Amino acid sequence: MSTGLQFFSLLVCLYVVLQVGKISVWATEFVIHIPGNLGQEGVVYRLDYYPPYGYPAPNTTIASKDIQDVIKFSQALPGTKYDFYLYYSNATHNILTWTANFTTGTFYIFIILDCTCIYVGIDT
Repeated sequence: MSTGLQFFSLLVCLYVVLQVGKISVWATEFVIHIPGNLGQEGVVYRLDYYPPYGYPAPNTTIASKDIQDVIKFSQALPGTKYDFYLYYSNATHNILTWTANFTTGTFYIFIILDCTCIYVGIDT
């Protein structure tokens, strides 16, 4: 490919990028480890967080026996600060056992058809 044609292709790609923009991919996932979880009967963990976007839903209760040793969290908003609260609950107690806050990463991908340039970027 000649230099002039490569430059023209680059200009076309830049134009397409400016017209199409970036597409955010919701791919933030992580696990919360519960060390020493014994799978006890009558015990549940309640996971709450803000902002209320993700899976499992905020304020979800999960039986201790169903967790094993991790709670999987996914579908978080990219580039967003989250505040997490984990409660240990049984018939008589509802105890806040863990808190954390952090900002999720962002993954961008430009999809450009019939062009030679593709951009992929990760912000952490």
